[in-house]
Amino acid sequence: MTHLSFYAKAMAGLPQLVARLIDNADAPIERLAIILGDTARIAGLGGPADNPTPLEVDQWRQHKPPLWIAKTALFLLVQMPGHPLPNSDEERAAWAYTWLRIRSHASLDTALAALPEPARFPLRPYLEDAWSDIQRQRLL
Repeated sequence: MTHLSFYAKAMAGLPQLVARLIDNADAPIERLAIILGDTARIAGLGGPADNPTPLEVDQWRQHKPPLWIAKTALFLLVQMPGHPLPNSDEERAAWAYTWLRIRSHASLDTALAALPEPARFPLRPYLEDAWSDIQRQRLL
């Protein structure tokens, strides 16, 4: 997988990542908008001073969300007891891309080990591509 194709896949999968959270959340979208904003600020994932509107959250199912929304959605998804997983190639790339942007990891192995067990095997090749993508962007 090339640098550009991985990045393009990851960007294409970000709306699917948000949709996965919306579809698996026990909260209505009005409450989920509050949860996303509050979680982003508390967990240090970025975000605006104000919570997103329910309409914005719903639109991010179809359109590229801000990175803080993707990071927060994945942060919440990996904590769900039902262990939802991505369904498409693009969504798996988005999960891997976002996972490496939630927190710094010393190595690919530590990033992989930090994932919940059910996500490790399906995300491993995508995490490898995401790690390679990030390493290429580092300046010496």
